[in-house]
Amino acid sequence: MITTKKTRDKDNTMNDSLYRGGLIMKKRIVAVLMVIIMSAGFMPLFVTSEKVQAATNYNRDKALEYAAAHWNDGKGLCAEYVSNCIKAGGISSSVAWSKGCTTLITQLKKSGLGSAHEISLKSDMSIKASDYEGILSSGDIIFYYCDGCVYRDGKPYIHAVLYAGTDSNGYARCYSHNNANNASKRYYYSKKCYDCGTAIKKAYVFHFNTEDSQPEKPKRQYVRTIQDGWYWIETACDPSGNSVLNICGNSMENGGNLIIYPFEKTGNELFYVKYEGDGCYSIMSYSSGKYIHIADNHSVNENTHQWQGLHKNSMWFIYETGDGYYYLENKNNSGFLDLSNADTTPTNNVWTYEFNASKAQKWKLVPYEKKGQETTANIRQLIADGWYWIATACDSRGNSVLNICGNSMENGGNLIIYPFERTGNELFYVKYEGNGYYSMMSYSSGKYIHIADNHSVNENTHQWQGLHDNSMWFIYEAGDGYYYLENKNNSGFLDLSNADTTPTNNVWTYEYNASKAQKWKFIPYN
Repeated sequence: MITTKKTRDKDNTMNDSLYRGGLIMKKRIVAVLMVIIMSAGFMPLFVTSEKVQAATNYNRDKALEYAAAHWNDGKGLCAEYVSNCIKAGGISSSVAWSKGCTTLITQLKKSGLGSAHEISLKSDMSIKASDYEGILSSGDIIFYYCDGCVYRDGKPYIHAVLYAGTDSNGYARCYSHNNANNASKRYYYSKKCYDCGTAIKKAYVFHFNTEDSQPEKPKRQYVRTIQDGWYWIETACDPSGNSVLNICGNSMENGGNLIIYPFEKTGNELFYVKYEGDGCYSIMSYSSGKYIHIADNHSVNENTHQWQGLHKNSMWFIYETGDGYYYLENKNNSGFLDLSNADTTPTNNVWTYEFNASKAQKWKLVPYEKKGQETTANIRQLIADGWYWIATACDSRGNSVLNICGNSMENGGNLIIYPFERTGNELFYVKYEGNGYYSMMSYSSGKYIHIADNHSVNENTHQWQGLHDNSMWFIYEAGDGYYYLENKNNSGFLDLSNADTTPTNNVWTYEYNASKAQKWKFIPYN
């Protein structure tokens, strides 16, 4: 933040006088040349080619590369630094270059290179860049404006920075000189003019008219942006929140199409979103246990459907848009999840499309428990009520099953893995309790499989008297006849410790990892 008169970046009086003197001489020379050119009949051709070339050849990436290399080199003040950035981007210094902010923006306005637009400053002096789609692109220049300096000396533009995109919340990141900033995080400016003390209330962006002035595509961020969990996924095209992603026809098959549909709280509208690392997420249907997947990866524009197993085609980067919604970019084809034609008509198709920052590409992830949990009883029941032996996938023969250690009748009797002996402490009554949840009661003790505590996703499991949230389990398909079991209270998944089937090895809950240790088969008693 610039705070001292020493760093003042308005036009230096002496330099400005010399500049104006030189400019007058240049104007006289130019006037003579113009007469000569007009006499030859070439004036229109000269002006047109100059304007078109200037308006289309600005290389934003080159300007940003220069900014990144020189933001802290200590050479010159802010307007000079920004002038050098756009010069590196191909803007001739004869068209726009100055050590003063007011002179620079005046030159740019006259150049035909683009247009200036007023933008608002937040109370902390940051800029919500996502509010200015279409007029604020990386490589544009932001000028800060002081009302007091208009009356003071007629030079109201007091600071200039090069806009470099947004942070994860949609706020501007900028390169700046003096008290240097490298665009690594949200940019803030001083609340008062460093020269006259007037409160700064607004800024202007000079937006270059380049061929690539479409909204800026988010840069991939290799960090977690949302928590693992069950979500309904709404489109921004329906602000009422009543149009959500849906697997068409509640299909259980590979290729079941992804569509938009009215919110009915059904299992084919509910998805488990899980962070898989390196910035990527998987999105799995509750009903089918299959993942949202692009049909192919030869084009950025591809259909989306569900498919068994986790592949590159079913991995998604998720970015905040800054207004409560998210963009979802497929890892494999770099296409963005998109509601075709922004049309919320039921069964309209959802696909991936090149980034355009439209509402059709904005999605809200609403946690399951925050949107009508009490009315979700029509979620498909996966396991029929009945007595079951519960076998781990870590033993392909099915000879290692859940067991209450020592046939305990007490609260706290530990849950373990044990060879399948068809005893009462290996038999459990699985009952659908509604809203997608099940209870599992030991035949021998009449007590329920229960997590020991709920302060961590990683907790021991044992039996306990009575039905509590700690003994409620969300069950969904893992494929090949196996199921995942997620505890309602701590969101941990029933897990065989270290995937070790040694008799009496412990069973607990652990963060989701899709391993065999978390896959269980329900074998009906007969």
